[in-house]
Amino acid sequence: FPSHDTLGAAGTFTNGHISDVRVTKSAVYTSAFTPPTSPLAPINNTTKLLSGTNAKIIDQTSSLNFTTISGAKLSTAQSKFGGSSILLNGSSDYLATVGITPGFGKGDFTIECWIYLNSTSGTQNIIDGRPAGTASNANYPTLAYVSNSLNYYTGAGLVITGGALNSGQWYHIALARSGTSTKLFVDGVQKGSTYTDTQTYLMGTNRRGYRDWE
Repeated sequence: FPSHDTLGAAGTFTNGHISDVRVTKSAVYTSAFTPPTSPLAPINNTTKLLSGTNAKIIDQTSSLNFTTISGAKLSTAQSKFGGSSILLNGSSDYLATVGITPGFGKGDFTIECWIYLNSTSGTQNIIDGRPAGTASNANYPTLAYVSNSLNYYTGAGLVITGGALNSGQWYHIALARSGTSTKLFVDGVQKGSTYTDTQTYLMGTNRRGYRDWE
């Protein structure tokens, strides 16, 4: 599992875009589905929602603040909806949460977003719930593109291997746990095996979670 506890080290989201990030404490997807064809909206148990089209990078649920570090900003170079997306340069930019939010515990959850890779090389972290300075997996949910594969890591290590993505293309990515079953979806199709999930998920304080996006 790649270490990415320092800003700008291996493990940044490199040369890409991200749009419509939604985190919910419910299992939105449990089987194959049609990816959204319009911007995501708050639904029951939504805890975070970043569209990347608001002139600012804001959490539309108003439940949590995000800090833009270095040159993190919106870009009109690529967009899925609304004419812009969140831009990070993969070396010095990231988004960091401000304040403390509880982890998922043993409950259901869904993390979803649209991503656009300009490059598929190296290690690219998409979601990282670990505290800043923490290299250990522990029970922090971490989704990363590593060695040409979309991978999901927990305290048990690599638990879902989702396969390769192409550069220059938008993908809808969704990670969802329902009961003790966690599944990874790409464009509404399950990738890899269902993970029998008994983890009690944490979220680190003062963390760099949800970093390294564009």
